[in-house]
Amino acid sequence: MVRFRLPDGSTGSGCPWEACDPGALLLLSLYPHYEAGHLWARGGVAEQPAIYLEAMAVIARARHDAQEKPKKAEGVEDVHRLLERRRG
Repeated sequence: MVRFRLPDGSTGSGCPWEACDPGALLLLSLYPHYEAGHLWARGGVAEQPAIYLEAMAVIARARHDAQEKPKKAEGVEDVHRLLERRRG
């Protein structure tokens, strides 16, 4: 069994993706389409849901940070926090 530690200090075993919120996984899966210029909804940026645009910005920032500092990639956790703030 594989053990892992998340940046917040929590630990788990098995596949880290299984510990991810399904909403975060959906947003992460949409990022390559966003990066290629395909948006979630019809129309331009002004017609996109705010949470979608905010999540894409968080993922883009995490990817940039990961390229600059490979040990500091926290994109999944940032998306989790974003979703929790929106639910709360």
